[in-house]
Amino acid sequence: WRMTAVAYGLSILAFGASRLLFRKPLVIAAILLGVWGVAEHTLGIGLRVGILQRAPVSNTYESLLWMGLVGIGIGMIAQIFNRKAYYLFAGVCTALLSVLFAMLVPLEQQTNALPAVLRSNYWLIVHVLTIVASYGILLVASVLGHVYLFRTTILGQRLEKSPDDDLLPKTHPLTIQTYRCLQIGLFLLTAGTILGGVWAADSWGRFWGWDPKETWALISIVIYFAVLHARYIGWIQEFGLAASSILGF
Repeated sequence: WRMTAVAYGLSILAFGASRLLFRKPLVIAAILLGVWGVAEHTLGIGLRVGILQRAPVSNTYESLLWMGLVGIGIGMIAQIFNRKAYYLFAGVCTALLSVLFAMLVPLEQQTNALPAVLRSNYWLIVHVLTIVASYGILLVASVLGHVYLFRTTILGQRLEKSPDDDLLPKTHPLTIQTYRCLQIGLFLLTAGTILGGVWAADSWGRFWGWDPKETWALISIVIYFAVLHARYIGWIQEFGLAASSILGF
């Protein structure tokens, strides 16, 4: 994981330096460093799955690592379709943050025996991988929100609008990218919460019990729905969406 963090950190530095000089060579270097980080990241999770024989999302340590891999994965895929976007940069930042925070988890909490009721690889894969994946994508949206606020508030740049998007006309591409990530993240968050209810019905005989975890999952869904609808109908503008993507996370 130290090698993973080093690769992601160097990738971010290369992305930053590419804004000042040697743009194309440094962007290529940043991408290659990001790929190196993904290889190390995937190897680490793969070894853990092979050793423990279950999905890598049974505790905070594993969930953080999975969040980061999903974040950079969605960043790479989205960047292929929009090469001028910030998806990949945000994905690398997400992955680095996730790995660094995972490394702070005490050693004795990095592995654990699952309670009998949770010993289901099927539901760990279907429910937990889905809902933790949503956290990774929503963190990508939060990083994009930080990029927008940094450029407009700290650097004082006036960002040009993009008239080419049907959903959000005359909107800066960074805002559109944040909006798209929020849409995907909210979809997975909602699906994962529903699947969690199905698992609860299967394990405990009830779909919903209003325990703190279920309640706050629902609150999170409502908040993100409110943010997306508020932007869509114009109640909040670009600054509001960027700030909401951070506060929502």
